[in-house]
Amino acid sequence: MKITFTHKDKIRIIISIVVLIVGLLIIGAAFTPPFNPPQCEGSLTTDNSNCIIGANIGGGLVWLLGVAIAIAGGIAVATSLVFALANGNTQKPGKALLITVLVVGSVVLACWYTFIGASSIQKSKYQTEIQKRQANFVEYKGIPNIDSVTGQSGALLVKPASGNASSVAIDLHSCSPGAAKVSYASGTTHFAFSGVRKDKSLESFNASECILYIGKKTAGQNWDGSLPAKCTWRIPDTLSDNQLEFPVTDAGVQFGDFPGQCQDLRTGVAPDL
Repeated sequence: MKITFTHKDKIRIIISIVVLIVGLLIIGAAFTPPFNPPQCEGSLTTDNSNCIIGANIGGGLVWLLGVAIAIAGGIAVATSLVFALANGNTQKPGKALLITVLVVGSVVLACWYTFIGASSIQKSKYQTEIQKRQANFVEYKGIPNIDSVTGQSGALLVKPASGNASSVAIDLHSCSPGAAKVSYASGTTHFAFSGVRKDKSLESFNASECILYIGKKTAGQNWDGSLPAKCTWRIPDTLSDNQLEFPVTDAGVQFGDFPGQCQDLRTGVAPDL
């Protein structure tokens, strides 16, 4: 099959490739910090100018612009190649037309799946998964007691798995309801995961919440089993990994500054963990 590139064909192909590259660069730029700053953690209000609250409309518009330009460039490249093919097959215009339709259609379908379809499928998977998790959400009234928590949560990853821990990670996307604990030389930190919740107030933030309760038992202490610290982490609507890892010493889990919003239900202030 003969392909003849005229001077005009070469110019069209070069311009089309440049348009395609510009579109891809704009798409890449949409994911950089200037256009895609992180969501503000914890409170719904913040003075931190390096993060945002709610949907990133500006970044989304930049991404859509890049997608449109990239698709146009891809179609233009395919069309230019098909024109060159048709020039070399003037005796078989029907075949050239069929090839044009197939090539352009394939490019459009590939661009749609790459830039739109794949993300839509991923989001649909997440929505299905998040609905399953919300169905298992456990609502605690007041301060829960560890003895009232049923089941074991798989959201807490303790290393090593037995004996005194050296580190612990919380899998926010899992956030499966149930109890978990971390043991160390001076005592034990207990957790009760309520699970994942998403209400109307979070819809505009493209996020859900992982809610858990925390209590500490010091070695030799007559602990009543209460879990007074309530913590809420906002997690983005994505299936990507979202884990928080904390070191564990003989004194306990070193939470540092919680990236989520925590409150001591007894005092109404930040808990001393």
